[in-house]
Amino acid sequence: IAGGIWANTVGGKRVLGFGVIWWSIATILTPVAAKLGLPYLLVVRAFMGVGEGVAMLAMNNILSKRVPVQERSRSLTLVYSGIVVVYLHERCRPPVIHRDIK
Repeated sequence: IAGGIWANTVGGKRVLGFGVIWWSIATILTPVAAKLGLPYLLVVRAFMGVGEGVAMLAMNNILSKRVPVQERSRSLTLVYSGIVVVYLHERCRPPVIHRDIK
């Protein structure tokens, strides 16, 4: 809810930009936090959730202002189906085997 209010206040593009940067920083910090221990990893994952949480709300804000009313449902369907396709692709692909090269 706070992300949607923020997007309406400062604009969806800015909120989405913040979310992407925040999410990326949390992603970069995840391996470091995992090496430090579980409490650090949980905190970084919570920070990542903040970045992810504002993304959908910001996209809704952007689309509501830039897409004509008669085409909004189609544009939202394309955006959200793309997210589902990427998620399913990541879950259904065969695992990658990593080998140490010496």
